[in-house]
Order: sequence, then structure tokens, then C-alpha cells
Amino acid sequence: MNEQPRITDTLCAVIGSYLVKGDGDRFDADGKAALAATLQPFVEKGEPIELVLPGFPFKSLNFHAKTSGPKPDFGEVLALRRLEEMCAALDAVYGHGVRLTIVSDGTTYNDIIGVSDADRQAYNDAVRTLWPSRYFRWSTATDLVGHSGSPQELRTALVEQAALPYADLEAFKTAVQADQGLSAAHDRMCAFLYNDLRPQLADDLDEDAYFAEIREKAYEMMIRGLALNAGVERAFPQAVRLSVHQYDNAGPKFSFGFLPGLAHVSAPWHKVPYRHLDGHFSFVDHARIDAEHTLAVYRGDQIWLYQESDAAIDPAIKLSIVKPPQFGLLVELDAPEKVKLLTPRLTRSLSDFFSFICVRGCHFEEREDLVDYCLPFGDIYQWHFGPVHVVQPEEKPKGFVQSLEKTPIHWDLSMLPLDHDRVKQDEWFCADLFMLYCKAPPKKGEGETTLVDGREILRQVGPETVEAWRNTHVTYNTKMTYFGGHPRTYPLVHAHPETGEPILRYQEGSKSEYQTFSQEVQGLSQADSDAFVEEMNRRIYDPKVCYAHPWEAGDMVIVENYLTLHGRNPMSEASSMRELWRVQTIPDMPVADRSAAE
Repeated sequence: MNEQPRITDTLCAVIGSYLVKGDGDRFDADGKAALAATLQPFVEKGEPIELVLPGFPFKSLNFHAKTSGPKPDFGEVLALRRLEEMCAALDAVYGHGVRLTIVSDGTTYNDIIGVSDADRQAYNDAVRTLWPSRYFRWSTATDLVGHSGSPQELRTALVEQAALPYADLEAFKTAVQADQGLSAAHDRMCAFLYNDLRPQLADDLDEDAYFAEIREKAYEMMIRGLALNAGVERAFPQAVRLSVHQYDNAGPKFSFGFLPGLAHVSAPWHKVPYRHLDGHFSFVDHARIDAEHTLAVYRGDQIWLYQESDAAIDPAIKLSIVKPPQFGLLVELDAPEKVKLLTPRLTRSLSDFFSFICVRGCHFEEREDLVDYCLPFGDIYQWHFGPVHVVQPEEKPKGFVQSLEKTPIHWDLSMLPLDHDRVKQDEWFCADLFMLYCKAPPKKGEGETTLVDGREILRQVGPETVEAWRNTHVTYNTKMTYFGGHPRTYPLVHAHPETGEPILRYQEGSKSEYQTFSQEVQGLSQADSDAFVEEMNRRIYDPKVCYAHPWEAGDMVIVENYLTLHGRNPMSEASSMRELWRVQTIPDMPVADRSAAE
């Protein structure tokens, strides 16, 4: 039986699920067949599928109404992440590879919009570094025309090579005015330009002059758009054509949705990214942000994203990303009591997204005060010494945690004994959140808490390796009586108990004189196990995924324990005063299970 039609149908279904389908959409009626005809030659030859998307030009300069600044922000990350997600889904069912060429088309239009060539180039350079992907290739106007040159020379060459059926711009205007379809397209272009151009045009222009300027620029935008289209068709004649504009998806162009569930095309370079409390994102006009219930998260001096709050916000609280694109959030308070403005729902939402939060400027006088703060987040784990684990160097350490040595990378409550009530109920039981409060910091440059972005490691290795890691089991062993002294075996990857997303579960070994911690990869020879462990250790300390938090007195770090791994850098005697208070929250036990455990 020939499997090619079935594979092509599956590929069409995958791509179709990422399209924006508005009223009158024709993908099912006509577009699916057109897309299948484009895909079929790749399938027949067993060659990588080629896709092309012109877009990611520059940010709209209307920073009040539409965007928040000239640099790419988390909106572009969301768009690139969704493109990668589609490519990975295609790759998973096809197996011969997928390549997506993104044509940065800003050179085509930036002079019309009023964006300088320097700002366009800065945007173009920055956006390429936001979300590196093995599926992406980046292209520019230089590639379309086949030679280099100044931006204006490239624009001229693009139009000349298109060989459009118009002698010049005036002839094109005449053709537009005589054609109902082109005239309607010109009207839509004028409407689009109305907001983008207003901040760039002279303040003393009256309304008639303003509209006249827009009409002229709309003609120029249209003819260059036709030239761009011709250039893309010449350069990528066989590729599946994705678009950032609204079409009915009958083909040959298909409107890509940069967010799921869109009814209309929305692009991040015309909007700001807005994260809702339930975790989903929207692209919204900057002017529509509700300042009283929205937190601005910064990356340096730019707004990185907006976050919905379930309570009125205080503008004096500053939020900034720790490690772009989304690992860690620094929240700076100007008064300790303002920690209460971070409601449990908001804090949970932030920790789910950023993996950890550092709230700087807290003050808990007594350990009970920290416990009271943590109570709304869930059940608190009770050690034999109580709910607060005081982590500080001891004169006679019982293990590496109480020493000045490094603490290996791990996740909290990983090595509980097998006869523990909660472990008997759930073999993967561990803390879901834990809070570390800095009562006294170490010497600067020592004793930092290391935090590892498990999400990013899994993205880097790709879906095939993630799937293999689900079946890779590692046995860990330590003789610390504190943990019961029982070896524990975990898959390297298993599912987040709430979201279902894959999570990384790995612990670093130790040969400390205070506490040994061994690892053994099941089913491998000792040499292969050692090599695997060495590779994992390299991955968890890669600067792209590992952050060392420098403690300040009053810092409270809230860590999502499923999404991160953590440890501690070594210290000298000069840091013997370091004192952290740790409280762990744990998932609620079902009533039936709780009574059985009791």
C-alpha cells in the first residue's frame, strides 16, 4: 500500500491546525488540495519539506497605540516558538526533515513607514537571537535580488526584477483606481497605515494633507509588496508559502497563526504581548492595556511582556526578566509589606511561567512569619524539626548541604524513603514549590544558589531525545539517614502532574567526604553510564540554562520544583554566616489517600 497520500494528508492536517481561519475560510474546500499538491513532490522524493514565511520586519513606531518600543520582545519569542512547534510536529510525522526560511522583509518597507535603516537592522539582528532553532533559516532582500547593495538599491532591484506589468508608480495608481479589487486593497492599506504613520508625520499636517500622504504611501507599499511576492516566488518556487496577512487559505498562501485560536491574523511587531492569569497569551494594542491591573515585565530598559494581575498593582514594584526569554523573574519591592500585593494566584501564575521568582526587599523577622506567608500556596512539608529548614554551614557538617562545599544539582524531596506515606501514594512525589528566604547572605561571589532551566534543556535536545529520555532510568543512592538511605530510580523525563508537559528529573553525583551521592544509568555499561552522566553534567551547567543567584539579605526565591533543578556554589569561611530559610509546599493529598496515610 502506498503510504505517500496518507503522509501528505497528515502533513496538511498539521499545517492546517496552525492557520488562522476566519469567516469564509476555504482551507477545507480548496486549500487542502492546493497544499497537498505543493507537499507531494517533497514526499515522493523523501526530501526535507521547505516552507517560507516573509515577516519580522521591524516594530511599529506607534509606541503609544500599538507597540511599546523598537526592539523585539516576548511577542516575537511567542511567534518563533509557535513556528518551531509546527515544524517539530511536521518532523514528527514525516521524518525526512523540515526547513523554514524566514524572510526578514523590513528592507522592503521601512523607509515608507519612517523606520531608519539602522533601527531595522538592529531589530533584524536581535530577532534572530531570540529563539534559535534547528528548523529556521533567515533570509533578507539581498538573497532575493541576488546581490548586495544599499537598502535603496535593494528596493529598486526588487521592483525591477519583479517585472510587474506597470511602467511606473503612476501607471500602477491608474490600474488600482480602475480595478475594484485593487482599490479595496488600497483602502485596507490606508486604514492600516493610519495609526502607524501618525507619530512620524509632521504635527502641523491638517487631516486632508494627512490622508493624502497616506494614500501615496499606500500605493508605494502595494507595489513593493507585489515585488516582494515575486522575489519570494523566484527564490523559493517549490516551498509552502506561509503568510502574515489574512487570506481565505484557498492557496497558494496560507495565513499562519502566531498564537493558537486566532480569528484574525495578529503579528507581534504591531502589538504587545499580554499574558493572562490563566497562562494564555494575547497580542493587544498598547493603548488597550489596563494599567491598574497589569504588570510590566522589563528586559533592561524595554518592556518584555505584560502580565495580568488579579489585584490593583503598585507602579513602584519593578519586575524584570532574569534570563531571557523566560527563565526567572526579579520582583523588586520598595517596602517589605508590599509582598502582600503579590497574591497567591498571581505568584503561582508567575512561577509556572518563569520557573522561579526572586522577590527582593522582603523581611520576615521570625521563621513563623515565613510559614504564614507560605500557607496560602498549599500544604507545607513537615520535617522532623518542623516546617522551616534552616540552611547554614555547620562546624561539623552531616552532609554537603551543611558544609561550605557545593551542593550538587537536584530537585527538592527527591530522595525520600520508599516507606514514606506520600511516596507510597505516589512514587514521584516531591515538593511543587519551595521558598528560600535569605536571612544572611554569603560573601559576594560565593554560595550562590544555582538554578537550571529544565524546559530549555528539553527544548535544546529535541522531541526524539525527550522521548528516549522517558525510557532512560537513573538510580541514585546516598547513605544520608535524613533521606532513609534507600536508592531511588527515576526516569530522566516524566510528566508534570498538573500540566502534563515533559519535565527533566536529574541529580548530580557527589564524592564529598561528608556525603557521597552516586548515579547509575540503568541498562548501560559502567563506561557508557559514566559518559552519559558526564554529558548530563555538561548540559545542566551550560550558561544558556544555568543561572547562579547572588543572594542579598531580604531576597525570597520562589522555585517551581517540577520545572527547575537547583544546587549551590561552594563557599569559603568568609561565608560561614550564610543563612537561608527553606519552606516547601506539597501537592494536596486526596481525602481518601490522606485518611489511609494517617
